[in-house]
Amino acid sequence: MILLSVFAAIGHAQSAPDFDPRARRITAYFDTAAAPGILGAAVRYHARKDLQRADSLFLHSRELTQPRGDMFWMYVVIGTYLHGKGVMSPDAERAARTIWKTYFPYRGDTENHWCLYYTSLYLAAESWPGLPGSEWYNGRSSDENLREAREYLIHWVTLTTSIGQGEFDSPTYLPEYVIPLTLLAQFAKDAEMKQRGRMMLEYLYADFASDHLDGMYLGGNARDGATTVFNPRSAAAAEFAHLYFGAPATAVSGWTVFSALSDFRLPAIIVDIANDTAHTMLARERKRVRNVIRFGEERNPPVYKTTYRTGDYGLSSLQGGILQPIQQHTWSVRFKGAKPYSTIFGLHPYWSGRELAMFFPEQEKILIDDVIKSKGTYAKDTKWTGSSPFERVFQHRNTLIALYDIPAGTTSEHIDLFFPKTLDERIVDRRAGYSAERATRTSACTRCSAASGCACRRTRTTTASAARIRRTGTSSRCDRRRRSAALTRSRSAASRARRSSSSARAASPRRTPASTATCSTSPSPTSATKTENWST
Repeated sequence: MILLSVFAAIGHAQSAPDFDPRARRITAYFDTAAAPGILGAAVRYHARKDLQRADSLFLHSRELTQPRGDMFWMYVVIGTYLHGKGVMSPDAERAARTIWKTYFPYRGDTENHWCLYYTSLYLAAESWPGLPGSEWYNGRSSDENLREAREYLIHWVTLTTSIGQGEFDSPTYLPEYVIPLTLLAQFAKDAEMKQRGRMMLEYLYADFASDHLDGMYLGGNARDGATTVFNPRSAAAAEFAHLYFGAPATAVSGWTVFSALSDFRLPAIIVDIANDTAHTMLARERKRVRNVIRFGEERNPPVYKTTYRTGDYGLSSLQGGILQPIQQHTWSVRFKGAKPYSTIFGLHPYWSGRELAMFFPEQEKILIDDVIKSKGTYAKDTKWTGSSPFERVFQHRNTLIALYDIPAGTTSEHIDLFFPKTLDERIVDRRAGYSAERATRTSACTRCSAASGCACRRTRTTTASAARIRRTGTSSRCDRRRRSAALTRSRSAASRARRSSSSARAASPRRTPASTATCSTSPSPTSATKTENWST
């Protein structure tokens, strides 16, 4: 079991700077690019300047000369075309139309893939109406493509706004939703579809705003990256937090170009929610599990997310279990500060063909090999993302308990906790199983208990395949020896939790959770105050 409590001092409300200067910072990088690049063409077309150069960039771009990337190719080509429509040369116009006949993009198999695919197809079919199937890559007419794309998008909007998004709150995959919706909101000819695009953008950014802190997307998340999970400010979502919320600037990339060119602006209330550091916020959300096609009784079981956010940190969690295969991030605390790796979290690094077969249609025995071709860490016990059927998480405000009941013979029989080396201070009492962590204005207390022979030790990972990741911090690994329990609690509740956990073990000596990870946060002592060892 893991218990996490987090505390922080009260901050002050901030207002985001103007949108336009941040947008110009992004576009300025691309409208001076000399090398061929399709986004450089899009920025020039939008500005109605240097059009001859824009045509050259467009016609010589990889997207037109060596098309690949499927749905990722689709949105960037149609987005550039729409920004250049009416000002690009006849040759560029003809090339843009012809490529939708000769290159066959794959639709993909995830929610973000389909959002990219169908939004791009919808805008392309609107751009070239009345064409027969012979003029399209898939053999369907403009009207057929338009109808199919529209029906899917309306279905997805209805599903998302009723029972929740499947790939919810993803720091890595947020761009794959907001980019196509931005294009839909700006360029759709149908007034209802344009309005749906704008409303869904506000929906997604409002969802992000309630989970936003200093450019970071607070987890739990349906999907997070193998490196961004411990360096949350490096995630793609941070670029959109900078552009729309005024969060700290990030490196410029192509993700935010179409948003910077768009006329879409967020309502002030959403920006205020994202930047409110004066008030403590408790958010409870309902999402949905990705479509379960096997080994389940319900197609889209609910996901319950809890987020406790102050001006200095955010503690957030899902209920645990298998909610999204491969890249699930179940719980973490993320805190403000200038240093990287500003997070503490834990997981049971589980994998199995059965987990994948719940969501993918291929044969179970081949799925692991297929997945590791693109997600190489999936079947490694050194990974930092993933779900586990043996995990249950409970959160009350700034205190979290994570229970792990891991049977013998499971692919991995330990839990891992990540503590960054960039912490200002970390105190460990190995006999009691406690540790106390402090970073800037945030403190956390963690306890890993060994109720039935759980050997808990603080280790540095030297696994070659994960060296670049794990050198950024240290991990605490709790190896399973029979059944064990780990408990982490807040400083204020330490004595009460100790008594209750002892009573629980006495009442149920034969069945205790296999392992636990806990994190709690609190306001850190001021510089003039002596730091206490919370493990005593």
